Amino acid sequence: ISQKQQELRARASANTTLALLPSTLPTAPLNKRVGDTVSFDVMLNPGNNHVSTVKIHIGYDSSVFEVPQKTGFEINKNAFPSAIEGPLINNDDGSVIATLFVGADPGQAIKVPTKIGTLRLTALRETYNLSSTKIFFEETSQAYSVSSQDYAYENVIATTNPAYVIVRSRD
Repeated sequence: ISQKQQELRARASANTTLALLPSTLPTAPLNKRVGDTVSFDVMLNPGNNHVSTVKIHIGYDSSVFEVPQKTGFEINKNAFPSAIEGPLINNDDGSVIATLFVGADPGQAIKVPTKIGTLRLTALRETYNLSSTKIFFEETSQAYSVSSQDYAYENVIATTNPAYVIVRSRD
């Protein structure tokens, strides 16, 4: 039994990363003004996985930002021609959700770092005490791989990289 458990752990290889670009840190955020549009490329680095389906659930402070309903999240249709869900934009709770699929051909799975889409937010008000606010991937974000070393039901996301923004007044 212990050999079988070790084999199962050895096969699992969740090492996919979701990131928002440009890269920022709490100590090195983007600086924007009220009314500005803030854009991020939503990136998927599959590591050694072959990602066929990805569900992104992005969170943001809805008192600081608004995501436009029609242009707030633009899917990279070259990489993900099929949207299973969304994008669903909810400015009340500060979320963007989309579930994307490469299509029925497993050969189209994402094997190299790829742009999933572009997130656009409009700055509504300045951040509290001019500290940074975080735009992040919720824990419900998922990616599934068709690689032979992965299980079909295994979420292969290992890391997510958020973004940080300071919003200042227009003055």
